[in-house]
Amino acid sequence: MAFSHHDNSVSSLSGPGGSTFRTYDLETGHLTLEKQLHSPLDGRLHKPQNLGISILRSTYPPVNSTPLFALTNGDSVARLGRETGETVWTWNSPDQGSLILYSHVIADPSTVYVVGLAKSFASYTLHVTTWSATTGEAIASVNTPANIKNGLSTFVAFSSSPEPDITQAVAWLEDGALKAAILTLGVKYDKIQDFDLSTNGQFLAIRDRGATHVMHLDAQRSSFRPIWEFVDVAPSKAHSNSHFVGSLSRDGGPRVARVYWSNVHSRAVHETLSIQLSEGKGSVSGYAFPFQTLDHGIVRHVAFDGSSTGETHENTRVLLTTTTGSIQLWQHDKMQWVREEALASIQVAEFIELPEKKVVTSHAVDEEGYFGRLQRQLSDAKNLPQYLANFARRFATGSYATVSASATSSSDEDTLTRDAFGFRQIIVAATSHGKLFGIDSSNGRVLWSRVLGLGWAAKVGGTIIPVKMFVTRTVNDPEGPQIVLVTQRRADNSLVDTVLFHVNALTGDDVREEDSSTRGQALQGFDAIQGPLIDIFMLPSENRTIAMLDEYLQVRLYLETPSFEA
Repeated sequence: MAFSHHDNSVSSLSGPGGSTFRTYDLETGHLTLEKQLHSPLDGRLHKPQNLGISILRSTYPPVNSTPLFALTNGDSVARLGRETGETVWTWNSPDQGSLILYSHVIADPSTVYVVGLAKSFASYTLHVTTWSATTGEAIASVNTPANIKNGLSTFVAFSSSPEPDITQAVAWLEDGALKAAILTLGVKYDKIQDFDLSTNGQFLAIRDRGATHVMHLDAQRSSFRPIWEFVDVAPSKAHSNSHFVGSLSRDGGPRVARVYWSNVHSRAVHETLSIQLSEGKGSVSGYAFPFQTLDHGIVRHVAFDGSSTGETHENTRVLLTTTTGSIQLWQHDKMQWVREEALASIQVAEFIELPEKKVVTSHAVDEEGYFGRLQRQLSDAKNLPQYLANFARRFATGSYATVSASATSSSDEDTLTRDAFGFRQIIVAATSHGKLFGIDSSNGRVLWSRVLGLGWAAKVGGTIIPVKMFVTRTVNDPEGPQIVLVTQRRADNSLVDTVLFHVNALTGDDVREEDSSTRGQALQGFDAIQGPLIDIFMLPSENRTIAMLDEYLQVRLYLETPSFEA
């Protein structure tokens, strides 16, 4: 039915469906090995008789002991040891030959290919299945577009040589025209990705363990080949997930940028791959830059200017967008500008009154001498001329501050104080990107910003959705102005919680627990309800207590005080 020879031996498959495997000594004709691969009663009879039966002896040094690959019944493949005939691994087609009938076996040092015909309404099409030559792990099973009318007489499977550039291919006749397809590399990939170099013939192929290959379309061979491998790309404790983006240099050469966060260095890392297609090689160089992940979240998208690259990275430009809605342009390790686009998606906001400017007065102390008292009085009277001039001007002309006057303080020692009519305030705004801002209403300047932490959901991922904001303390309270932001935390595992953030409106500090050691970290909230929120409102009392209604119609209170409970 089928045979293969190597050195001084020849191996064959015979019997119904290729049920019996034998090896003969080529010089003497003696039978040296015999093994039954399946029962003759289970053999399938096809016409011609050798249909679905094939044997291939691998002659590639990387595969140990030159194993044999046997195709039997048109739907089973086994790897056999040459010396003992021991079965290393086997594979059986899921459809048992009802839809696909395999007829050809070809291999390279790492991969086994079986090619057969798949049934369709009007004709046959080609089907290719691949496995790892050493483990038998299935790699891929795909159809190759074809329109074959006459079955086996119009297609062949073959390999090119010499090593190491071995290419597997299939050729067939279609309406008298000769067509061929190059079989892809026997490497299992999880996904492929375009990184802006598809018009130049490059794309990314990512394996299941994180290794990423930069693939290139070889026009001369009409096939793809990897030109570079980024190892250790999968996210780990040492670094985050990587962002890949491509661009062309000034001379038209492809450049690939990889940007990721390093937990070891607490900085973002930028690597640039320079590819020399004519030489078939590449080189990688990189640097770290001080991206502030605690202020701007996680990098979500990267754009790369390949024409800015050179022998050094001093002019390399990268545009980043983050999970908090920030857009940043970096040139090497210096940020050129930043735009907080999250302010275009404000969900809730409140105006906070500013305190009046404090007047510092001095008081006499006990046992104050004559010269000490004179010095204190002169110091207290230093603003007397300006006060008298302003008083005379207002008395004579009736000129006071007007509503059209700017609310912005012109003092270089500007502090957060109100203007004459109270127009200058702080706008506390929460955005859909999980960030809280304190904004000066007089000039739009961002006074402070805090990233809203996910709490326990940081391990699985999630989003913070602002629902309501309450002013719980004002400038008239000893604690100063404070706000409470009510949010819904939706974790990626579908759990929903109600989380409160209690913040000092003037500084953005956490009122509940924050100290100097945690000021630079994400703002962590208080888990008020383990579940969704039905309704929320503030009770009309001087304590400004917040009442929340959960999904079970139970009332939860925040800012409980002994006087309120009484």
